[in-house]
Amino acid sequence: MIAHYRILILMLVIPALSFGQVAFFEDFEEGFLDSLCWRKLGTPNPVVLEWEGLNDSWGLDCNGDNQYYSGTCLLWNYDLSYLPRYSFFARGHQSKYHWQVIQTGLSIAAQESFTGGSWNQPDYLLGIALEPRISASRIFYFLEDDTLFQDWVPEIHNDVWLHFAARVNPDGSVSFFMNDTLVFATTQQLDLEIWGEQAFALKGQSFGHIQVIDNVTVSPASLREHWEQGLNPSLWKPWGSPLPVIVPGGGCYGSDALDVNGDGTWLSGVSSYQVFDLAMQPNLDFRVRTNGSTPGDLVEVGWSSETALSYSGDDEQPEMIASLSVDPSTDQVTFRVLDETLSMPWNGNWVYTPCTIRINQSGTVSFFTADTLRWTSSSQLALPVYGAQSIAVRGTAAGSAQTVDEIMVYP
Repeated sequence: MIAHYRILILMLVIPALSFGQVAFFEDFEEGFLDSLCWRKLGTPNPVVLEWEGLNDSWGLDCNGDNQYYSGTCLLWNYDLSYLPRYSFFARGHQSKYHWQVIQTGLSIAAQESFTGGSWNQPDYLLGIALEPRISASRIFYFLEDDTLFQDWVPEIHNDVWLHFAARVNPDGSVSFFMNDTLVFATTQQLDLEIWGEQAFALKGQSFGHIQVIDNVTVSPASLREHWEQGLNPSLWKPWGSPLPVIVPGGGCYGSDALDVNGDGTWLSGVSSYQVFDLAMQPNLDFRVRTNGSTPGDLVEVGWSSETALSYSGDDEQPEMIASLSVDPSTDQVTFRVLDETLSMPWNGNWVYTPCTIRINQSGTVSFFTADTLRWTSSSQLALPVYGAQSIAVRGTAAGSAQTVDEIMVYP
């Protein structure tokens, strides 16, 4: 749906979870906080301001005064076992005359707990806070008591749009990013199974200057496959000879993993029956472990140009439109978008390395390894063309196992 805010109800493919979660995007272009999505908190109420948002659009000022926070929370809850992530852009200003505070994150309670009064405000379980105060000016990231503080430097941060993101990881830790750079990975780990009703909330105060937030996204994983149920035939189509296999205990957390298992003559692999619209700018996350091996072994993960029903495997292979591939014998990783490629050293043999392929609004593709941005293509995908794309994992593993684990998609 093309709109000023987008809501996607996700029926996830995680066994034992049967209810949906909401993926949400808001850029405030309606010029108000939609009451079907947001509950206002505090007095004065938050305001949506024209020309103050990203690229001179609309932006949100939480608008609390010098006594109380004001803000807003989404009208549904998030289950941390769905590994939600959120991101936003923010702009603030610090001087001896001005200060602001804005806190964002997932609260310790459900959204029903916040009635909107000045005293009934969210307390956060995890989040990101920007505090360009007159004194003790800072940015900080936190998971309960596990915290990292950064100085707010007026010469660097004042009146600049900064991009922030937080991601719940499968082990219960949280990773925080600023401008596509990993800033803080917590050592503390949550028991994800006990945190099932967390509200996403924004709250803040302003004095003498607005502090604006824009382009807020909140998303659980719309696909997560960690292979504990084997190669589920309703979710994945295996192909090649020999077929891929599940390696018990071979995953990144001692769980199971997929070995591509091709013999060097043919690529073998799997494709997802679930398809994704690339215009929704998905992140494809996965973890790869390559083992030093004889030449010819390969593991490749990415988006195919076709659905899983469009090819049979063996000599009829999926065409990859955006992928990351690793040759463990040469220790090289190659990023590919259409016919454009870039290769660099991998340095990831024998350990699980987190990887991300992110589709950008422009149609370019960004590649991350070890939570570090490595390359953004100059080639642009015509996003309206790619409305039903499968994930494909393929490769050869004649010398030793080449495994993939924790595949996730975030729209």
